[in-house]
Amino acid sequence: MKLSRFLLLLPLLSFSKCPMEPAPQFSLPPATTEGANTMGFVVDGRTWGNYNGSYDGNSGPMAYYNRQSGQFSLEAVLYAKDVDEAFSLSIDSLRQAGTYPTTYRAEPGATYRAARNLVFSANGSADIYSSQERGSVGSITISRLDTVQRIVAGTFSGNLYRSGSRSKSVNISEGRFDLHY
Repeated sequence: MKLSRFLLLLPLLSFSKCPMEPAPQFSLPPATTEGANTMGFVVDGRTWGNYNGSYDGNSGPMAYYNRQSGQFSLEAVLYAKDVDEAFSLSIDSLRQAGTYPTTYRAEPGATYRAARNLVFSANGSADIYSSQERGSVGSITISRLDTVQRIVAGTFSGNLYRSGSRSKSVNISEGRFDLHY
């Protein structure tokens, strides 16, 4: 009887987490175009990388590309004892390699939406910085879009303002990604 109770509790024990450790020191990955599944950037002088975060049960940065619509997005998370941040990048009509300045546009009868966007959130999404905010600038350069091998690689940078506040901003520089989608 005791063994059966233990076996019932075993799955619950596997979900308990060990105390979370501080985020490691990151270094930027090389700017490659081979599908190395790497991503990183510098935010306000601090090197940032995906760590301990997951989307859809995967542990690395995630890239999505819809060949028919041209919609592309990249998502990454930095989650540790001392930091809870996320980053996303999107292009609404990616068809080929090239440089895409961040922008937003109006749709008839709707509010503005991002056509090309960089978003950085800190403190568990309490502080959201976006290239959609007025005065923000940024660009995304796609150096490789390979729909056969399903690889997308490029660079990005931007000065993003906090949502609803022109007095706070973050500077993202030296951004790079080389991912399978």
